[in-house]
Amino acid sequence: MNSANEVSRYLLELLRCALDGATPAEKPDGISWVQISAMAKRHGVSALAFYAAKHCAQRPDNYDKWQESYHIALVKGGNQEYELARLSKAFSEAEIEHMPLKGSCIRGLYPAAPLREMSDLDILVPEGKIEQAQAILLQFGYTVCSDNGAHIELKKPPYLCVELHRNLISTEEDFYEVVREPWKLARPTDTPFCYEMSPEDTYFYLLLHAAKHYYFLGMGIRSVLDIWLYRRKFADCIDMQAVEQKLSMPKLITFKKEIEDLGERWFENKGGWFTTSDMAQRVLSGATYGTKLQGNANIVLKEMEKGKEVRAAKHSVYLKMIFLPTAHMKKLYPVLCRAPWLLPFCHCARWLRILIHKPANVVTRYRETMQISVDNFNDDT
Repeated sequence: MNSANEVSRYLLELLRCALDGATPAEKPDGISWVQISAMAKRHGVSALAFYAAKHCAQRPDNYDKWQESYHIALVKGGNQEYELARLSKAFSEAEIEHMPLKGSCIRGLYPAAPLREMSDLDILVPEGKIEQAQAILLQFGYTVCSDNGAHIELKKPPYLCVELHRNLISTEEDFYEVVREPWKLARPTDTPFCYEMSPEDTYFYLLLHAAKHYYFLGMGIRSVLDIWLYRRKFADCIDMQAVEQKLSMPKLITFKKEIEDLGERWFENKGGWFTTSDMAQRVLSGATYGTKLQGNANIVLKEMEKGKEVRAAKHSVYLKMIFLPTAHMKKLYPVLCRAPWLLPFCHCARWLRILIHKPANVVTRYRETMQISVDNFNDDT
């Protein structure tokens, strides 16, 4: 087994032990704690991995640095839990319907909630009340960073970030039609105006959101772990046939089966350890939210599915780098949310800035695009 595979295998060993409260086997020779902690950080599972690694007889040689990031994650997670409760209370008092999403719905399945790291708090709010919700966040000291049409991103130093979502998935995403009416999945909680999904619908959304990342930028170990944990906890009350009916697309149903199989292999040792499947390779070589390399390769593959040759597909990718999608342009130029007719002028402004300040990037990005290899990302392997 090569070094990269050995690092992956041992990191998954740490995660299994953290979840089961077991003491992990000692680190194999030939790999370092630095490699292990770096991979854990890249996949958003650094705190969970340290939770197990600190019990090893062989103390990690980067223990102090890793422990510091672990404590930061705990503090950040605790603050996020408090902030979500505070926001929910404020929204309820203002009679704003809201539904926490993604990591907030999964944290309770981990040994301690902060061990499930989150970059932001995701909250679904009806379109008609999103400005009212934004106003409350501004009163709480947040500032608006962007509005890409799908969600408004607000931040408050040093590390709190909230995304107010209009939809469960962007209207520009391939899978939007699967969940175009998100509030039909909502059910009330004991807190007035606060909603949640049933375990079945939560599982459906976890799969859909993971698939979105996987087929666009790629995804990391944490997505596989989230889905495996949720399925293990709620297997008895989830109708898997109903979930597949909601996923509806053959591509999504295949994704469901593959990611469930991967979770069983990695976290239950069913079928043995393996890295040979296409999904395993893509996940292990990725990061929490995927990588630009994976994203560009996936775009090339999509263009090839339309009948284009590899070179023509790569040229299409380059053109999409030149003319970013409208949603991305709105992040760079928030004025487009109010005046979409300014889009051509914003494209010109962006490229003028690039040509003045980073002219070499134009040539570099073209070379990188032409060198994209789709062999390791082909969905048919």
